[in-house]
Amino acid sequence: MFNTMDKSKYIGKHVIAGGELNGIRGHIVDVTEEYDDIFGKETWFHIKDEYSGIVERYDILEIQEIKVKLVEVYEPLK
Repeated sequence: MFNTMDKSKYIGKHVIAGGELNGIRGHIVDVTEEYDDIFGKETWFHIKDEYSGIVERYDILEIQEIKVKLVEVYEPLK
C-alpha cells in the first residue's frame, strides 16, 4: 500500500509535544502509519507522558526533541 518508515530512529526519543497549556513531555513509544481516503497517508507518533503515563498521539509538526547541551534545548523532530 505504501512504504513503511524506519520506526527505530524515533522510538525512545525524549520529546515535548502539543502546546504550552495542553502539551506533554515524554518518550516516543511507537510510530504508526495510517491511510485515510481524505488525507492519504498519515504518520502518528505515540508519546508516553513521563508524569501521568498516558500515551497520546501527535503529528510530527507538533513534536520537538529535547536535547541537553549546557542547557535543555528543543529542536524540531527530523
